[in-house]
Amino acid sequence: MNRFWQIMMMSGGLWVTFFGWQEYRVSQLARPEAADVSLLELEKLEVGGVNQLVENAHVRFGPCLALYPATVYSFRVNGVFGTGESGPNTAVKDAFVPILPLDHPLVKALQNPDSSEARRGMTLNDIKFHVLLKTNQIELVRDIPRENRQLNQVQGVIINDIRPLKAEEEDLLQVNFRRLKPEQVIIVEEGRIPWGARSIWALLGLGGGLFLVGGWLFFSR
Repeated sequence: MNRFWQIMMMSGGLWVTFFGWQEYRVSQLARPEAADVSLLELEKLEVGGVNQLVENAHVRFGPCLALYPATVYSFRVNGVFGTGESGPNTAVKDAFVPILPLDHPLVKALQNPDSSEARRGMTLNDIKFHVLLKTNQIELVRDIPRENRQLNQVQGVIINDIRPLKAEEEDLLQVNFRRLKPEQVIIVEEGRIPWGARSIWALLGLGGGLFLVGGWLFFSR
């Protein structure tokens, strides 16, 4: 085995170990079974105390309104990730969708043009929200829905500790939501299920094994 593959083995071992460590961190806050919570309960949380205020970060709630036109996303062009100009066929890496409970004043304004909220001319700039849905359902920019959609149920894991918003993503959010404080946003990764202990330790063992074997082959020559 030449040195290239030995280095690749060590690099792969580090990547697998890092992925396993991330899953281990998630497993410390989230159980395999989702806890039923209300979106209103999540909105009352403080980001810095998620693990103290939520016994199980694996949550399920609904219904809610997803504000897809206000989606913030990072993308890749020719395999390179960026935040510059994108087109309809640009591949999306991460997409974050603001979601609101159905009894939110803005939702009432959007759903009922005759409501008092609608008559006040309420817009995105007038509101705050506290829950952001990270979704893997959007592959291309053109796949982002152009209208708000009601979601009957959302299941996922609160991931603030392992995937906080990047500075560029925070800036883009504040373009649409001027009253928003990004550091107060709860991020829920849609569809994520925490791994069990056996799977995590197997992954960590595999990563460590690949790194050690690759290193031994590399330095034993």
